[in-house]
Amino acid sequence: MIQELNLEKDQARFDPNMEPHAHLVCLQCKSISDCTDPMISEIVDRMSNKADFSAGEWNFDVYGICSNCRLKKSLCDK
Repeated sequence: MIQELNLEKDQARFDPNMEPHAHLVCLQCKSISDCTDPMISEIVDRMSNKADFSAGEWNFDVYGICSNCRLKKSLCDK
């Protein structure tokens, strides 16, 4: 089973990891990394409990610049 990711409008991406996790998306190279830190699920649970809400599916995407792209930029700046 796989899940379609809706991170970009013009490109379909699929994720075979069906466990709850976040995505770290690089705005330069478009790489996507899974983040399986249990703290993320704990935050969702805490928010749900505080709002008396029963969470089902959830998405957590963090956009930024990956370490490879930051390294390439620092080498170009020298």
